[in-house]
Amino acid sequence: MTHCEIKFHNNSLGIYYAGQTLAGSAELRLEKSKKLKEFILTISGIAEISWTEKDGDGKESSYSGTEQLLEAVHVLIKPKGSESDTIEIPAGIHVYNFECALPSTLPTSFEGYHGHIRYTVSATIVRPWKFNQTSKAAFTVLQALDLNLGPELLRQPSKAEFSKRFCCWPCSSGPLHVTVRTPIAGYVPGQIIHVMVLLDNASSVTVNCLVTSLVRIVTYISSCGRTNVDTKSIASVENVVTDDRTDRFSQHMVVPSIAPNISCSVLNVSYELLVTIKVGCCRISPRLRIPLTIGTVPIVAAPTTVPTAEETANYGTFGAIFGPSAPVADSVDPPTYAEAISTTSVNVNDHANAIGVQSYVPRYPVYKFGAGELC
Repeated sequence: MTHCEIKFHNNSLGIYYAGQTLAGSAELRLEKSKKLKEFILTISGIAEISWTEKDGDGKESSYSGTEQLLEAVHVLIKPKGSESDTIEIPAGIHVYNFECALPSTLPTSFEGYHGHIRYTVSATIVRPWKFNQTSKAAFTVLQALDLNLGPELLRQPSKAEFSKRFCCWPCSSGPLHVTVRTPIAGYVPGQIIHVMVLLDNASSVTVNCLVTSLVRIVTYISSCGRTNVDTKSIASVENVVTDDRTDRFSQHMVVPSIAPNISCSVLNVSYELLVTIKVGCCRISPRLRIPLTIGTVPIVAAPTTVPTAEETANYGTFGAIFGPSAPVADSVDPPTYAEAISTTSVNVNDHANAIGVQSYVPRYPVYKFGAGELC
């Protein structure tokens, strides 16, 4: 029986920031000697998307797109003679180390409904006169997004307003006016979004409740330019309105473990705060939107020491690569890394002659804030 396992050195969860060095080993275990032509290690990163659509006549059209982000091939074992030669590997445990410098431009790992950005290490046994056998493991890449280095708008209050007069025959009513405010527009997982909603209802329409949601927007872009936009509510809070004339609501929502904003040629991820004003009389509920940015480094008031690789449990550190930007404040611990919510585990070792099963869910940095931190 053949067993092959890919391990990441000093990084059991396989989490790296773009620009770091991926290091690990391929461990080949053989119960008896085995003849093979090659043992090949491939480190790959790919963004790929696909979906189908039906027109009014029921005809299906397929759309797809691919961007190769990373590809490095290492031949671990190869006979010294001609291509037709084989080499016999004795029974036992054989360990082959590897390293690969990850480009600093790699986008963050993501698993979506119509596609993904996925990074894998695969070890392939090329056998004479037989199908190849492959073992594959995925690792998470994080593109550091420091909210202190982004546009100034991320660090300033945001506001959205809505005002409308409803037509109630034979005359129109007074206006319904709603204002939504947030203290900043850039957040990280683990941070609290504070939302203030001001309601001034001079209309004859009843306001029943307010629903505030953190919405993820994934845009899939095919090779021909066709797009498919998938929106999903990641977290939400609801307030019942007891006095629908004039009221003020303070809402609080924790950002869960989600990907930061992502941009590549075939897949973009963005976020918005969506406030829905649910009104009566079978009328369309007004909606207010505030664009938000989810990053990997939170907004801080003053610079301090950048956490080291050891402090971040060897899962990678933005400071080692990107220098002393405005880092995490003293009362905020280095992030932990949690599995992405609303993401189904996938078996990345899906080759027809795969060795074993490798389940994968990307992980993202989640912070724990002190009582005095900006959030």
